[in-house]
Amino acid sequence: FLPNSDSAKLRLERHEVWLRCAVATEEDTQSAEEVCRQWSDAADQLILKAWQVSGCESHGYALLALGKLGSQELNLSSDVDLIIVRADDAEVDMKALRAFQTLLSEYTEFGFCLRVDLTIRPGGKSAALVPSISEFEFHYGYHGETWERLAFVRMRILSGNTGLQNEVEQFARKFSFRRHLDFTLLDELKGLRSKIRQEKFETKPNCFHLKLGPGGIRELELFVHALQVIHGGRHPILRTSSTTEALTQIKNLKLLPSDECDDLLSIYWYLRTLENKLHAYEDQQNYLVDLVQGHPALPVGFAVQLKVVTDRVCAIADSLFEAASADSSVPEGDEEQRAWLADQGFSVYSQTTTWPELLSATALSRKSERDEEARLTFLKGFVTALASSGVDRDLGLSLLLDF
Repeated sequence: FLPNSDSAKLRLERHEVWLRCAVATEEDTQSAEEVCRQWSDAADQLILKAWQVSGCESHGYALLALGKLGSQELNLSSDVDLIIVRADDAEVDMKALRAFQTLLSEYTEFGFCLRVDLTIRPGGKSAALVPSISEFEFHYGYHGETWERLAFVRMRILSGNTGLQNEVEQFARKFSFRRHLDFTLLDELKGLRSKIRQEKFETKPNCFHLKLGPGGIRELELFVHALQVIHGGRHPILRTSSTTEALTQIKNLKLLPSDECDDLLSIYWYLRTLENKLHAYEDQQNYLVDLVQGHPALPVGFAVQLKVVTDRVCAIADSLFEAASADSSVPEGDEEQRAWLADQGFSVYSQTTTWPELLSATALSRKSERDEEARLTFLKGFVTALASSGVDRDLGLSLLLDF
């Protein structure tokens, strides 16, 4: 029996690749990174076939992948996050767009192909399905939030006419990676971390949520993307959607101690391995693991290792996120400031030259009073974090002066 509909062909092609990835995961014949890349490549092809068959390709819309599809790290039961953008003078072909969604997401006798999420678009599910490039730029330029800046770190364009692609890429790069230092960013990042930890999800006694739990996948990704957004304006090499490449370059730039970068990278793919094993077991979006009873898909005794690695993620992330909540008061007098810096291990040059230059600058903002307070809070937290990080304190302070 050979199905002849495009829908059935897509689903059977999907199942064939998915089963290969699931078997490789179950039998540990490929790493989680290799499996995620293989599944991401397959998802790209399935999406582009549906894009072409539905007629959307002929309109030249830009098709953007975000999230784990954008980073080519898609897990075996993940949603695919997509945004569609049109040229200002292009029409919206709802028939083609509905056909595209149906080809991928509809459940048939052959199952489904991919879970497509288009609600990450500007304005969310209540907004137009396909914003124009002007609407896209207006929304993010005037109303874009910190979580959206982080999300665009992993943006990748799958299809679209070249001119529109270039316009989207240039805008997204400026949106996420700014050359000036945003002094309110740390507080906003800390707020995002709190939201992740407060997010409501199904839980049970003695269980841990691999994605949303403290030190889990999302918190680790938030930390890495935060460093990319903070430093990516100055260091273009950080403008990558790959978690592995991002941590490699963070290490090369000495933005974190080498052992922390190495640990985060190995922990990330350990957590993604557990995630893939759960998803390969039932092809369901299950992230909850019982730390006492275990799970048939997971190694015996995984709970001990899981506790160690998630505690390590929390400790490393605290160095960035908790700096925002530290005592924000900078000592008032020059002598008091020099004594404070000396106590933190900074050189005389940093105390008498670099620090006064940093302190003499003011926040350039329409909300100068708010942002000047945020700037001083940031400087206090930055000095404290440098002193405890193990990196070159004086070099770190001088690099901040270059922003």
